[in-house]
Amino acid sequence: MIPSLHGVFAVSLLLVLLWDAFATRRPRELGGMPLERVVLLPLVALCAAVLLRDRLHFGEPAWLEHPLVQGAFVAALVLGVAQNVSCMRTRGLRPTDVPIVLHNLALLALLPLSALAMHGVVLGRDASAWLHDHSVLQLLLGTPLAQTWTLSWHLPLFTRRGPVTSIPQAIVGLLPAAYATFVVVIPLLFHDSSLELMDTFDAEPRLEHAPRADLHVGVFTRADVPFASSDGDAHADVPPGDLDAWVLPADRDPHGLPTARRALVLELAAPFAWNLALPDVATRRATFLDGAERLAAALRPALMLAVPEPDGETSLLFPPDWTPDDWTALAREARSRVRAVSPSTRLAVRLAGTGPRSEALFLALVDAGDALDVAGPRLAPAGLAPGGAGISERILDTWDGWLRASAAPRVEGGPARTPPAFWILAAGASPLAFGHAAQTRFLEGVLARADARGTVAGLLVDGWRDLDHTCGLLGADGAPRPAGAWLERTLAGR
Repeated sequence: MIPSLHGVFAVSLLLVLLWDAFATRRPRELGGMPLERVVLLPLVALCAAVLLRDRLHFGEPAWLEHPLVQGAFVAALVLGVAQNVSCMRTRGLRPTDVPIVLHNLALLALLPLSALAMHGVVLGRDASAWLHDHSVLQLLLGTPLAQTWTLSWHLPLFTRRGPVTSIPQAIVGLLPAAYATFVVVIPLLFHDSSLELMDTFDAEPRLEHAPRADLHVGVFTRADVPFASSDGDAHADVPPGDLDAWVLPADRDPHGLPTARRALVLELAAPFAWNLALPDVATRRATFLDGAERLAAALRPALMLAVPEPDGETSLLFPPDWTPDDWTALAREARSRVRAVSPSTRLAVRLAGTGPRSEALFLALVDAGDALDVAGPRLAPAGLAPGGAGISERILDTWDGWLRASAAPRVEGGPARTPPAFWILAAGASPLAFGHAAQTRFLEGVLARADARGTVAGLLVDGWRDLDHTCGLLGADGAPRPAGAWLERTLAGR
C-alpha cells in the first residue's frame, strides 16, 4: 500500500533530501565542512524520518503532534531561509533562487497554522482558508486520503553554494525551482475557492434541540491503543453517545482489550503490516473473515462492519476488478461466520460513493437476502468539489431512493422486500484541513439531518482521536476540540 498510496509523497521527500544534500556541498577549493551539512541537513533528515515513521505507523499517535517536533519543522524552515540568504550574499543572486526562497517562506507561513489548529486554536475564516490551501498541497504531494487520513508536512529547500559549471548541472538546478514554484502557486491558485468553501459551512443546518432519543450515536475510537486520561486510567476516555464504536485491525487478538460499556459497534481495518506489503488476495480475504469470526466470538458486538467500505478504503485492499458478486460473496460469508458465533450481531456495510457502481453494489447486497442488516454512507465535506454543504443532503436523498428501490419486489407481483436499516456509518471533518469552526458546523449539520430524517436509525462519528485519520474530536493534548465539546453538550441534553 505504501507505494500505491504514498508514492508521490515518498518520491518528493526523497528528491528534496537529495537536492539539499547536493546543494550544501562546499566547493573543494574552500575546504572544510559547511555548517549546513553539520547542523541543518541532519535536522531536515530527522524531520523526514518523522514523516516516514508516521506514515508507517499511522495507527499510533503521530510524532508530528508533539510540539517539539513541530518546532523542529519550523526551525528547519527558518534555518533554510537563513541558508538561502547566506548563500545569495556569498555568490550572488541566481534566477532559480527566487522560487526556492518563496517556497520556504510560504511553508513557514502555512505550517504554524497547521500546528495551531492541531493544538485547538480556532482560526478565523481567512486563516482557515489558508489552512485548507495547505491541505490541498498535502493532497497533491501526499496521498489521495491526505485531507482526512495522514499529515504530510514539507521540508525546506536549500540554494546551491557551488558554481554551475555544465549544462546538466543547470538543468538539475531547474528541477527544485520548478517544484518550489508548484508549492507556491497551489495555495494561491486555490485560495479563492477555499474562501468560498469556508462560507459553505455556515449553510449547514442548525440543531435547535437535543436529537431524538431513538437516534443511536457513537464515536469511532481505537480501543487497542491505550490513551491515558487525567486520572491515570489508560482506557477511561469514553466518547459521547449511547454506543461504543471501535475500529480494530482484522488480525487483532481480542486479549487485552477493554470491556465495552455500551452496545458495541465494531469495524475491521487492514492489519498494519499491510502498509508495507499486501499479501495475496486469498490471505487478505481470509484475514478479514477470520478476524470477523474471532472478534465477534470474543466481543459479541451489536453491529459489525466486517467489510466496511467496498467502494472506498477497503477497495484499495482487494482487486480493482472485483464485481458486486465478489463483494456480496465476501459479505455473505462474513455474516454466516459471525452469526455462527454471535447470533445477535447484525452486519453492516458502508459505501463511500453514490454513483452507478455503488448503487449496483448496494442492490446486489440486498438481493443476496442475508448479506447485511444495516447499510449507509460516509459523509464528509465536499472540499473543492461543487456543492458545498448541500452534498450531504444529496447523498442522503440518494440513499432514500436506493432504499425505496431495494424494498421493491424482485418479480412483478411478488412480495415486498425488507430493506436494511439506514445508518450514517461515518461522518467527520478534519480540523487540520478545514479548521475547528468548520468541523463543529459540519458535525452539527450531519446530526441535524440525521435527527430530521426518521429513516436514519444511527450515526457514527469519525472519530475520537487522530488515529488512522485527522478527524478526531480530541486534540493532541487529549482535551476536547470545539466539535467534541459541542457534541458532549448536545448529547447530554437527551
